[in-house]
Amino acid sequence: MFPEFCQFAAVESSNWKAQALDYITLCKDLLVVFYEEVRRDPDGELDRILEFLKAPDHQERRECLRRHPATLHRRDGGRRRPEYCAEARAAIGEAVREVGEALDEYLSVRLPPEYNGDDVDH
Repeated sequence: MFPEFCQFAAVESSNWKAQALDYITLCKDLLVVFYEEVRRDPDGELDRILEFLKAPDHQERRECLRRHPATLHRRDGGRRRPEYCAEARAAIGEAVREVGEALDEYLSVRLPPEYNGDDVDH
């Protein structure tokens, strides 16, 4: 583990948390879309996004989803997942927990089960 990366991960998790909390607490009209939910139900999530945007549905979008299933867009791309030092792991876990609490409190949105806050290597 490189100390510079560990420090970077800890700092950037704090920046991500601040930005996410600003959106959650200040935006009047916000749709939260989770990558994991798009993978599980691409058509359903597309329906939610289009409804939120008040955008028309186009068959081409549906066909694109079917031609490019979520399994083709894996986050890890087959690469080894990073190993975080304890400091970064704690900072990331805390950021995820705080954002999850704010989502629940302000928007009644629950984090997907993959975001338990303890396993930051996904």
